[in-house]
Amino acid sequence: MKNSPCRKGLLHTLEATMAFMMVVGFLVFVMPSISKPNSNNSNIRTYVYDGLTEMDLYGNLRGLAAAENLSGIKSELNTTLNRPLKFTVGMSKSNITHGTAYPQISTPAYINYTADKGTLESATISLRYITATDPSVYLNDVLIKQHAGDYSGNEEIIDISSGTQNNENSIRVETTDDATISYSLMLVDSLELEQPEKNTNVITVGYILSGNETTFSPKEVRVYVWE
Repeated sequence: MKNSPCRKGLLHTLEATMAFMMVVGFLVFVMPSISKPNSNNSNIRTYVYDGLTEMDLYGNLRGLAAAENLSGIKSELNTTLNRPLKFTVGMSKSNITHGTAYPQISTPAYINYTADKGTLESATISLRYITATDPSVYLNDVLIKQHAGDYSGNEEIIDISSGTQNNENSIRVETTDDATISYSLMLVDSLELEQPEKNTNVITVGYILSGNETTFSPKEVRVYVWE
């Protein structure tokens, strides 16, 4: 049975009321707890994040991150913060490659990349099958995906972290027709200045810096704080 306009209006009113109550509940019950003295972890997170924001707006956080200068980030953040904290810094950097593969009936297409397994956090490849029939995807000669029939118009994201080896890697794409497949390959590496002190309660604060084509790919600066 179709919903009447009156019933639809009642549902919208109910949804709006519930949303309003959720917001009020957050403001009444959650927000005060963030500013209480015993919410020390939340206060430290906010304090450090505000310091990174200030460095991004008025300092050279972006330049230091582009240069992967972790000691410089720690030094400037230590100067920016008004109270002493025990902390160290790390960073995740994303290397993104876009392209188009053209496998043919008897000739596969190859997507090659290098990786450092010592710092690799994750590796994924996104495939958009513009035109493709019976596509098969191999990583370092191991089959990782296979589809039967016309697969044109489909997309998928494949986690290739476990199959990625140190140094040279190769993704091979085979089809039973002359295909066109666009791809985005993303490698995420982790850099650490030093390890936090052992047997401590470590608070991690992340700050994402978007990249662009003329400077650097996206990065996340991480600050590890402990008592």
